[in-house]
Amino acid sequence: MGEENNNKLLSVPMDPERLYHQAPCGYITFLPDGAIIKANETLLNWLGYTAGELVGRMKFGSLLSKGGQIHYEMFFRPMLNVSGSVKELSYELQTKSGTVIHVLFGAVAIKDEQGGLLAVNAILTDNRDRKRYEQDLLQARKRAEVEKQRLTHFFMQIPAGVCVLDGPDLVFELVNPLYQQLFPGRALLHKPLLDAVPEVRNQPIWNILMDVYRTGQTFAGNELLIPLRRTEEGPIENRYFNFIYQARTNEFDAVDGLLVFVIEVTATVLARGEIEEGYREQQALNEELAATNEELNATNEELSETQRSLQQMIANFEASERQKDGFIGMASHELKTPLTSLNAILQVASLKLKGTADPFLNNAMAKAGIQVKRMTAMINGFLDITRLESGKMQIDHKKFNLDELIKEMIEETQLTTRSHIFQVTTCDQATVSADRDKIGSVITNFLSNAVKYSAAGTNVIVNCFLKSNEVEVSVQDEGIGAKPEDLQKLFDRYYRVESADTRNIAGFGIGLYVSSEIIRQHDGRIWAESELGKGSTFYFSLPVGNAPN
Repeated sequence: MGEENNNKLLSVPMDPERLYHQAPCGYITFLPDGAIIKANETLLNWLGYTAGELVGRMKFGSLLSKGGQIHYEMFFRPMLNVSGSVKELSYELQTKSGTVIHVLFGAVAIKDEQGGLLAVNAILTDNRDRKRYEQDLLQARKRAEVEKQRLTHFFMQIPAGVCVLDGPDLVFELVNPLYQQLFPGRALLHKPLLDAVPEVRNQPIWNILMDVYRTGQTFAGNELLIPLRRTEEGPIENRYFNFIYQARTNEFDAVDGLLVFVIEVTATVLARGEIEEGYREQQALNEELAATNEELNATNEELSETQRSLQQMIANFEASERQKDGFIGMASHELKTPLTSLNAILQVASLKLKGTADPFLNNAMAKAGIQVKRMTAMINGFLDITRLESGKMQIDHKKFNLDELIKEMIEETQLTTRSHIFQVTTCDQATVSADRDKIGSVITNFLSNAVKYSAAGTNVIVNCFLKSNEVEVSVQDEGIGAKPEDLQKLFDRYYRVESADTRNIAGFGIGLYVSSEIIRQHDGRIWAESELGKGSTFYFSLPVGNAPN
């Protein structure tokens, strides 16, 4: 049946005029002067003209853009006269509405018997899709070039050695500064790898490179030994590298090069080798440190027991101020000597532990150091009370910048306290004449109290304001706060707020007392504000301008 229908269709005569007008391309005929004498329906539809508006009324050149008209006059007509035909010229046609149509233009000359030009038959193919494709392709190429430049810049800035090896010969296409530093003075760029670094020939690393290029499988090496020269004339050295070899593919997903990321770790590997050579010595040291750690733990327990004993002693002798003060002075002096020795032992042990990979030992030493610092600070507080009572506390007046001191004390507190967020919201520039160390101890006491009496993760806010003839400093916390009846006694000697919230907080109630005496001896003021359950703010003020030089 299909063949019979085809034969019937072929037997039906075709109307040439109908085929002319319904063709998917434009046909146009014009005279040598450009006057249009015929155009098919397809072209008329493209241009938006009727046959009456176009045929016999317009010239072909008037349909062209300005650049097209110049080309038509200077090239098209001479080419047609010489060769008799023109193929695939690109023109822009102006439609009746003013838009532009991109077409491919081909023409054949109709000549008389003497070779004179009678008319021109032209065929026009819609080239708009192709133009759009060309424009899109151009934009894509521009974007690709921009991305290539950005990627190159990234490779140049990346904190590792990076190179791009092109083709089966692994030619250096890109080398960043850190990669070049691996081979100082060597010319690498645009050279095959074996020409630039010939010592890798017959080494396992060359086979690895070839396997990555052949299979496309990424290879990562860790501390791999590669004997290499640093300079072209230098000796071959045993060098160690961490690296990644990754295949680069083209638009057809075929491998056409390699990306190399490399970091030299020779110094690290050699240092580890020296450590391993002294393994026995380190084992003995580890045993010694373990014994020292046990001693430190025992010492820490003794210190805790001593602290509890001191608290009991203070409670037992509270009725007799003179006996108590004498005991505290004696005990503080006696305890300071073994603490000094213990601190020296810790420092020596820390030096021996330097470089060890055992986190337990490092952590134990750090905790022991913190305990010694806390005990030393407690003893110094008792000694300050003794000096205050005996009138031997000396105030060394010197001019200094108070806001700088505040920042230093916050930084020191943060070295041992990572649980709170310290904020300095306002701190005016203020120069005071005072004992810098003692004012620093007051600020440290305020900061440590804010940490002790507030939950981890809360804020500690510090302010300092310059007010006429004095500067005011405050430390605010978001802690447990105090009752009004406790607030008036906070600066009394040995006074501590007793509650369920403070039962497990260590202290003897001497810090605020010593701080108040220091501020008093500076002719300043000290006070506190608090709301139970919402936090406290401690203040002190110092005179400015009239203090001794």
